[in-house]
Amino acid sequence: MSFQQDALHYVGVDIAKDSFAAALRGSSPKSFANTADGAAELVAWARQHFPDGECRFVCESTGPFARFFAHNVAPLTGVSCTIVPPQRVRYAARAFGRHTKTDEIDAKTILDFAEQTKPRCYVLPSIALGNLRSLQDAIFDLKLIQGELINRLHALSFTPDAHAAVVAAITQLEAECAQKIEQLVDEREQLIKANPQLMVQRNLVRTIPGIGTCISVELLLISDPLMGRTPKQLAQYAGLAPAHKQSGRSVHGKSMTPHVGCRRLRRLLYMAAISASHHNPHLSVFYERLLAAGKPKKVALIAVARKLLLLAQQVLLSGEPYDPKYMGEVA
Repeated sequence: MSFQQDALHYVGVDIAKDSFAAALRGSSPKSFANTADGAAELVAWARQHFPDGECRFVCESTGPFARFFAHNVAPLTGVSCTIVPPQRVRYAARAFGRHTKTDEIDAKTILDFAEQTKPRCYVLPSIALGNLRSLQDAIFDLKLIQGELINRLHALSFTPDAHAAVVAAITQLEAECAQKIEQLVDEREQLIKANPQLMVQRNLVRTIPGIGTCISVELLLISDPLMGRTPKQLAQYAGLAPAHKQSGRSVHGKSMTPHVGCRRLRRLLYMAAISASHHNPHLSVFYERLLAAGKPKKVALIAVARKLLLLAQQVLLSGEPYDPKYMGEVA
């Protein structure tokens, strides 16, 4: 069987911790070990069926397991990798009428989904961005743990029979957690300062009033989506695009922002929007104008968050600091 050199062949991959199942058109699914050698065997198996063109391996976003798979596959010659949101595959399975769930069936569903939607290729982050992501993830995880410990201490303060040893242990854990967070934040700052490109990009987005330290780092981590998407696609990526519910004359639902997209980015942008609505002169006017038009406060803040995201895209694309004179040109 021969193919054109520019042909693109999809391979659906369902990833677990120790193994993954793969499905391609014209063959039964096959399982491999989730290791570098297993990824090489998968590529060789796919090449037996598709000797020409590009093989694109599509998997669901399963955190470190998906990134580990992409790291092993993407550098190989003639192949690429795509990571898609699991909820989209789940909805596709329902559309295909597939209610049974096994690794092989999931791999077939991912394959069918990929052939229908043709998702964009995943770009491996640089070593610096990978290190920055690991630091940012750890900082957020530790902050969640610290919050739980603080809440636990607050609850113990209202518990008359709380043992002193329990209070002391949790107090110590909270102090250690705060210390580790401070250390990782320092490491994050040193990493950015040691990388000229990251330093320049961070300084550019920080020129936007309302963009603080944490959200600026998060924007660095999505530099590829920021550079390569249209404003509409970017709003959808961040989960800031409204979903309308209207059909015929009987359905007139309330428009709302669905809980999809990058959740942490959306949350940070929303918090930044609260600050920008007070301290960014132009976004403050924009915010007040929406309120005067009858928009709820939450809807207005989401619109401000979208503006902040698009402003960050513009300053990174142009390489120029934020200029209030061109504020109105951002969609």
